Amino acid sequence: MSDVKEVHHLHIWTLASNFYALSAHVVIKDQMLSKGYLIIDKLEKELEVRFGINHPTFQLEADLSNEQNEVIKISRDSDKKG
Repeated sequence: MSDVKEVHHLHIWTLASNFYALSAHVVIKDQMLSKGYLIIDKLEKELEVRFGINHPTFQLEADLSNEQNEVIKISRDSDKKG
């Protein structure tokens, strides 16, 4: 799935006969939260069709690997020269 950059903390287990659960952290590109729900919907449908997993739970995480890290210098008033 092209929207998914990475999956980690993946857990799959059986709750009952023919009732399979999955939980995972899913890294996607940084975007509006409303678009994340579309990705979750696609993932849920794909897991049900391909693997019969009918109780998935996802934690979405934004891929910030292309963002520049900004460092903000914080100083106390007593550290200022004046």
